[in-house]
Amino acid sequence: MATFLFCAGGHTGGWWVRDSMIDARLREEGHEVFSPTYTGVGERIHLANPEIDLNTHVQDILMVLKYENLDNVILVGHSYGGMIAAGVVEEKPERIRHLVALDGIIPRDGQSIADIVGSGVMEFFKENAETHGEGWQIIPDWPGTKPRHTSHPLATLYTKIQIANPEAVRIPKTYIFCTEGKDELPAIQYTVEQVQRVKSDPTWDYCEIQTDHNLTETDELVEILVEIGRRSS
Repeated sequence: MATFLFCAGGHTGGWWVRDSMIDARLREEGHEVFSPTYTGVGERIHLANPEIDLNTHVQDILMVLKYENLDNVILVGHSYGGMIAAGVVEEKPERIRHLVALDGIIPRDGQSIADIVGSGVMEFFKENAETHGEGWQIIPDWPGTKPRHTSHPLATLYTKIQIANPEAVRIPKTYIFCTEGKDELPAIQYTVEQVQRVKSDPTWDYCEIQTDHNLTETDELVEILVEIGRRSS
């Protein structure tokens, strides 16, 4: 049995793992699954405030590790969650068995999400926050938005992350690239730019799944996760 801990993308919550039946299918294979929601989004939207930054969300996941007493975890970071997963691995590498970046951000030392997505995308997010989100929260109003998607704290995109722990580098890693719909969403062009970097880095395994960034289809994803779980058990 393996333990999967999911770090969700922006504007969402733990519900996305349940809605897609990823958790049910992993549990059918005998695995344990955790899919928490960050402070200030999803069902925790009532806690939203301008002070929430990336460190808040990293701490959310670290507290799950601590209070659920989790070890040998397969940590899966989707999209924005890749940044959170990187922060968690930096802090507690001894608790992580395998890191999976699911179309997720892979930061370098000292980078913020703003550094990675670029000035054009950030101008869009800042204008969105100023127009619709009181200047501090991004309101999702783009194609693919679902009714349960919530606002997301803008400050999380400006927090720089430290990547310097040598123990974190040694953790086995897999990058899963979603092949569909990338030309339509400038905010996720970072995934395309990361492909060659990952392919040329021997510390990463690389694979592709035929779906979009929102994971409309999950069969291939579940197969890959089940295999990683098998190898990690």
